[in-house]
Amino acid sequence: MKQSLEDGKPVVIYFTASWCPTCARNWPALSEVYPEYEDKLTLVAISIDPTDTEEVIRKLAEERGFTFPSTAGKPEIMINFGVSGQATTVGVDLAGNIAFIKPGQALSSNEYRELFAGLLN
Repeated sequence: MKQSLEDGKPVVIYFTASWCPTCARNWPALSEVYPEYEDKLTLVAISIDPTDTEEVIRKLAEERGFTFPSTAGKPEIMINFGVSGQATTVGVDLAGNIAFIKPGQALSSNEYRELFAGLLN
């Protein structure tokens, strides 16, 4: 994350899990919006389920057609960001401060656009 902030890009982290139904509703919206913002911010989806290995996440991304980066993670990273569950979107501004936390919600493509645009201002 520090790398992106030094490169002048805010960061969006999407906490997910392969089995999460709300996450499954967000993946298409993130996939739609990400190409519009990939040069302006860094987005990564991190699974918080320890059984979601890199292989599980890779297969999920292929099956669901993710256009955004995704990776396996550990529940501790979620706790470090003050997040209590999956399907949560966190924005980190250029100063390294958490600009927003949208917990456990299915968001539309336009709602993601509004969040991302607000992070860039």
